[in-house]
Amino acid sequence: MTSPNGIFSEAPGRLPLASLKRLARTAGVFYLAVGIPGGFSAGFVDPSLHVARDAAATTGNEMANPGLVRLGVAVGVRTPRPAHPSPAQFAPVPA
Repeated sequence: MTSPNGIFSEAPGRLPLASLKRLARTAGVFYLAVGIPGGFSAGFVDPSLHVARDAAATTGNEMANPGLVRLGVAVGVRTPRPAHPSPAQFAPVPA
């Protein structure tokens, strides 16, 4: 029921339970579709290619593994990344 100015005077009806379960399952599928490739990219591709503070070694790894670079780019394009890097990325490396 609405008032003359269009504001609800009582709460609108709730979604049926079956609809909520379907929505939850859909969200779960999308969560897995983002999480599995993101975990692969962050846990395997990035450590395999990048050498901390050694651009020449990183470039050598990328030149030696072009398929892995392409796969990492493809997975990285569809996986959201944090907008701001974590402070741990800028921590000093022990000598």
